[in-house]
Amino acid sequence: MTGAAKVVHGERARGQLGEPDPARRSFNSTTFAAGFLALVALLVAGAGISDYLKFQGTLAETRERLVAAEATLAQVRFDPQGDVLPEDRAQYMSAMSTMESGTGTLRLLRASEANTYPYIGGGAIAFLLFTIVAVRSTRRK
Repeated sequence: MTGAAKVVHGERARGQLGEPDPARRSFNSTTFAAGFLALVALLVAGAGISDYLKFQGTLAETRERLVAAEATLAQVRFDPQGDVLPEDRAQYMSAMSTMESGTGTLRLLRASEANTYPYIGGGAIAFLLFTIVAVRSTRRK
């Protein structure tokens, strides 16, 4: 095999034509630090996604409770003066309490939901950045 590249188990033989082996890379402290920070960034993004999904579940549950309270209010009967009948008073009070707490919960969840976006976006961007730094910090031997 004169003049042809010698291949041993899919790798080029060392020292041939003075070319470095492209599959061999060295790692330094920057590589490991960037890799670690990439994992931390991925965890931050994952925590943001987890919080976002939790908020979405709570929002759906709160909306269901509000719909049920609205249906209960539709069944409440009133006397000719517009007052709630005594036998429906407990249902009315319960439904109104649910409506009040439910709307407050929806407002708080909507405000808190916006706080998850920087964690998701920042974590994803930081993950990509640190991954690129880790890959580029490897040196060819």
